[in-house]
Amino acid sequence: MTLKFDLEIFGKCLQGLGQGMMQGGMLMSTTRMIHRGGLYGGMSIWGCGSFMGCPPPLNIWHPMYADNTTNPYLIQQGNNYASLQAQELFDKAYEYYKKQEQQFGPQFPPTESEQTTQTEIGKEIQNALINVNGEASITTSQYSTLFNKENKTEEEKELLDKAYKESIKSAGESYINFADKTYGNADGSMTTDEFTEYLMGTITRDTGYELTEKGKEVLPKAFNKLDLNGDNKISKDEMSALLGYIDISADNQKDGKLTNAGFFSALQGFESEDTFKDTLKDIHDDLYSE
Repeated sequence: MTLKFDLEIFGKCLQGLGQGMMQGGMLMSTTRMIHRGGLYGGMSIWGCGSFMGCPPPLNIWHPMYADNTTNPYLIQQGNNYASLQAQELFDKAYEYYKKQEQQFGPQFPPTESEQTTQTEIGKEIQNALINVNGEASITTSQYSTLFNKENKTEEEKELLDKAYKESIKSAGESYINFADKTYGNADGSMTTDEFTEYLMGTITRDTGYELTEKGKEVLPKAFNKLDLNGDNKISKDEMSALLGYIDISADNQKDGKLTNAGFFSALQGFESEDTFKDTLKDIHDDLYSE
């Protein structure tokens, strides 16, 4: 699984571990005071002498019979306590990140070792989009369960919104990685030529249909509609906006299901006027607004 490093959580773990070690140290020092008469001498609660501590047999029968620098029992107890604290804190942190990933998916860009998995997910999305009966679910089963629940609380609605945005953004990255790797130079964005190769390959090679001359004229218009910021590239966030459109246009709800019907609706949108691009901008702004 992918774990996100959270400095705040890590700091709290260190703080908790420090408290545990301090408690262990206080236990040892307190025990020494009880038996030997304080850190620098004085009477112990047993009434024994100061600097030299208790004489035999009291310093023998008591299980913690020496100071906290020489008594192996005290040292072992302190180490054991600190180890237990560290294990407990690690388990809590692990469970926290595990739940985060189950709800929201990976929380940061993939490493090189994860790139293959990312493109495979993009390929699955592509197969669903070009198949008449295809469907790709980009959200978790927990999301679907909560999505279908009636009378959701405001907190549940916020949770769904956050999970949906993370899923769409992750899917957009996976899909652009696949398309760019298959039809481009795998740099994570698509130029006009790469996008043209992608659409022509998707339509002619994957679906078997021949693109007409009129259809070819639509390709530059389609690129311009997806290039929301006008930098002559289609990035992962712009692709995420397209996937959001494909999802919503099919059944007018954010259920996280990408289908051929939604993809066909997007292809029709490429030929439309400004309303299609305006809709994409709205979806993009909603996904990436703070």
